[in-house]
Amino acid sequence: MARIRVRVQPKASSNQVLDFRNGVLRVRVAAPPIDGKANAAVLDVVAKFLGVPRKDARIIRGATSREKMIEVENIDEEFLLRRLRAAERQSNERQPNERQSIEQRGR
Repeated sequence: MARIRVRVQPKASSNQVLDFRNGVLRVRVAAPPIDGKANAAVLDVVAKFLGVPRKDARIIRGATSREKMIEVENIDEEFLLRRLRAAERQSNERQPNERQSIEQRGR
């Protein structure tokens, strides 16, 4: 079993994992935070990102907050850290390109 801190942006244009920074996985979901729809979407996105069945992920803290703690069954901390580090590396690789495109637009 592993636990992960998640920061959620509801009502986004799509469902996706943005990045992993400062110990927090940032996730966007299209669903609004009404009647648990955003929470269900977050669990779907996180489960898919980790490659586990949806039933293995559950929110243990922050059901009514953007900051959540999600517990995932049938994976260990080492596997979780490898996936999160990969997401962190990808976000670090994207940052220079984003800065460059912002600078180019400003000219």
